[in-house]
Amino acid sequence: MLAVGSRCCVVGASAIDARDRELVLSKPRASGRNVETIDTRQMAGFAGNVPELHATDSSRVLAMSATAHAAFGPAAIERLASTVNRIVVAPIPDHRDARRRSVRCMLAEVFLPY
Repeated sequence: MLAVGSRCCVVGASAIDARDRELVLSKPRASGRNVETIDTRQMAGFAGNVPELHATDSSRVLAMSATAHAAFGPAAIERLASTVNRIVVAPIPDHRDARRRSVRCMLAEVFLPY
């Protein structure tokens, strides 16, 4: 339901209590980030599980599954693409005998200075 990058933030706004929603959404906007709100259908499609990665050449990469990419739709993808150097889409099959996973669930996040 939430992904925070250096220049964008994806938020499942409908999952936030209506009394707190504007306060929560104002924080990333105040920091200069573009805020992309997603609905429950998009959350179910893993649109909130899109980590921003930093490549060895210092470029910013938004990683997402093909399911998340489809959940966003073309206009949202264009807005997100304007905040990173590139978007990488990984086809992650949905097997009936395994739980569906997002890209974020498949990556280990390491926060070391480079």
